[in-house]
Amino acid sequence: MKTLVTGATGFVGNYLIEELLKHNYKVTCLVRKEIKLNNQDKVNLVISDITNKRGVDEAVKGKDIVFHLVGIGNISALSRNSYEKFREINVEGTRNVLDACEKYKVKKIVYLSSTAAMGLIKKPIINENDICNPKTPYQKSKYESEQLIKEYIQRYNLPVIILRPTMIYGPRMKHGQILKIYKIMKRGFFPFVDGGNATIPAVHVKDVVNAIVAAAKNGRVGETYILAGDDNKNLREIVSIIQIKGNLKVVKINLPKSFLKIPVFILQNLSLIININPPMTLQRLNSFTFNRVFDISKAKKELKWEPKIGIEQGLEETVNYFMENEKQHKVNKS
Repeated sequence: MKTLVTGATGFVGNYLIEELLKHNYKVTCLVRKEIKLNNQDKVNLVISDITNKRGVDEAVKGKDIVFHLVGIGNISALSRNSYEKFREINVEGTRNVLDACEKYKVKKIVYLSSTAAMGLIKKPIINENDICNPKTPYQKSKYESEQLIKEYIQRYNLPVIILRPTMIYGPRMKHGQILKIYKIMKRGFFPFVDGGNATIPAVHVKDVVNAIVAAAKNGRVGETYILAGDDNKNLREIVSIIQIKGNLKVVKINLPKSFLKIPVFILQNLSLIININPPMTLQRLNSFTFNRVFDISKAKKELKWEPKIGIEQGLEETVNYFMENEKQHKVNKS
């Protein structure tokens, strides 16, 4: 099978390429510039931006399956400029991919979205049928990309499957919440909001990749699947695991949400005035006190997929990667 991976240089993309090569897929990667990839001698490169329609056409032509992973976003971004930037990649870039896939009659498209597209839903257990409520620029752009896909499915009968992972983590991650948590803890303290008892849904990158491959084989066209780990932990438990695995000395501070609302509100509005992304927003503050548990029974049943890496094992691997990277950085510096 001839496949295309967009977002090949990203966190998930690198792992997906490795998995596809194990299954003897022929892999082409759409990349913005000449860059060294793992297994580069085994893949073809098409150098183009996702917003370049001609380049996307070239990459898609002749492919059986397209894995569309390209996406950008910052959960703290609030400005109109941020929204336009996210929309250019997440929505219009996706449109280019869909147009090319329709033009060249691709057999299957797997789109990696995010549960961020759903916004914050006040419900004990969340599933694919719940009504989305995106609020932030990033959330809105992911939701709009999904709506665009559904439009193409209806109009052209395009064979697309949407995957919505929760927070993805694992070794090799260069961004994301787990890395932010680790960096704060390295400073010797960690602040909890209302005790840190809210559930933080997460899924290991290798489990996400297994789901992507499973979706290409077993997913039903037009369907959306939520991906999450089986063992939900709250923020306090996650911090404790990272502290133990990283052998960190951490002072834990509890801050009431009611105490933080006014300063966060002021910070958020000042950031909008001077056009920067605030370190904290009211939306993020709310997320720290939401118990978010996602139902993954649909993905398990229809994709024949199971998350295999528990949060404790996954965090140990991830923290070990962070520490090894720090050691290498020190060696390289010296």
